[in-house]
Amino acid sequence: MSLSLSNNSTLLIFQKNIVLGQAKTRIAATVGDEKALEIYQKLIAYTHTTVSALPMEKYLYFSEVVEQEYVGPNQFHLTVQKGLDLGERMANAFQNAFDAGYSRVILIGTDCGELSSEILEKAFECLNSADLVLGPAKDGGYYLIGMTGPHSELFSDMEWSTADVLERTLEKAQRIKLEFKLLPLLSDVDTYSDWMQQKNHVESVLKQG
Repeated sequence: MSLSLSNNSTLLIFQKNIVLGQAKTRIAATVGDEKALEIYQKLIAYTHTTVSALPMEKYLYFSEVVEQEYVGPNQFHLTVQKGLDLGERMANAFQNAFDAGYSRVILIGTDCGELSSEILEKAFECLNSADLVLGPAKDGGYYLIGMTGPHSELFSDMEWSTADVLERTLEKAQRIKLEFKLLPLLSDVDTYSDWMQQKNHVESVLKQG
């Protein structure tokens, strides 16, 4: 698939601000705050590297404040998430993208060291024939969500970070009669064990630049 003509597509990336003691707290419980922050910085760098070759506009949504000095020049549009919870923040980000005229919008986080540019390209391809695409995560959530129109109901009345987030999202999609497609099952890095399984791959990609 060619993404050379991608004026109608955009990628949104949700990134937590880099704050010692607030990054990867489950990992920090095992290895300490400084090591957890180092791991998260590697995951962020991996995500940025993975998306860098995609020929489309990209919006980096920080959790609290824009970290202008952290991001390379001209790679992303920088902004801040708006909303009282994760669902409202995602719904608002999608709405902003559709209001800006995009018709294929995908949102990811910065927690998956298994995500690849090929999977992202496949996700955009799915939106040529489906209303919704989801990347299932092994913890029961999803590492990616993409849509061709705003469907804020997918994000409302949801208990986030639970094992049935994907299942409930699919139930909502079926209820409002959305055509959906699923991507390969991947693992987010939530625990130190998750990191150890993905560490070699992440660091290898970063070394290649």
